[in-house]
This record gives sequence, C-alpha cells and structure tokens, in this order.
Amino acid sequence: MGMGDERKVKWQILEERERMEKCFQEGFQSDLYTLFKVSGSFFTFLKQN
Repeated sequence: MGMGDERKVKWQILEERERMEKCFQEGFQSDLYTLFKVSGSFFTFLKQN
C-alpha cells in the first residue's frame, strides 16, 4: 500500500464521519423541533382548560 492509498483511505473515513455527523445533527434538530411543537401544543391545551 503506497502513501497515496493511505491518504485516500483516511480521506474516505473523514468524509464518512462528516456525513454521519451531518445526518445526526439534522436528525437531532428535527427531533428537537418535533418535541418543541408537541410541548407547545400541550401547553396551549393546558392553558385552554
């Protein structure tokens, strides 16, 4: 395995990790958003009663 191959593998690993982190962040944000919406509607429901 030459120097170029090793660098290529490292690059692939880095790209994969970045993509995973991005997916995780986007998923986390949408989860937070859903949680926020649900708790928001729950609070308005409590206020009405």
